[in-house]
Amino acid sequence: MARRPLALDALDAWPSLTALEVSELSDWNEALTALRVHPRITELTFEPFPWQNPPTDARRRPAVANLTVRPPRNNQDLTRLRAIFPGLISLDLDLANHGRELDLTPLHDWPDVAVRTSHNPETVLIGADELDGRLY
Repeated sequence: MARRPLALDALDAWPSLTALEVSELSDWNEALTALRVHPRITELTFEPFPWQNPPTDARRRPAVANLTVRPPRNNQDLTRLRAIFPGLISLDLDLANHGRELDLTPLHDWPDVAVRTSHNPETVLIGADELDGRLY
């Protein structure tokens, strides 16, 4: 059976859904609109996060408070997450199969977000000390 990208057009059928894990989206902007219309979904995990194809419509920002993503391999600016998920309070960076270092300095100016890293204690975290107790 072939895998197909996920469309989030049937979220109304799941009224008690508060957490969602997605592997691939059919359309970023449509997915963000669906999530914005369903603010009860506050926990979101991307496997993988579409760093190469970010959303284009900044007006479609969902009410996600807890986000889990694998950081970009080339240390692209993590601040683009702030524009997409302005209500974020917890960011979990999954370092499984990540490179040798991860630059966290773009998160310094996002004081309301707690940052957690997981799965690879050997990854060097650049700018971790400056997160002032927000890194777990």
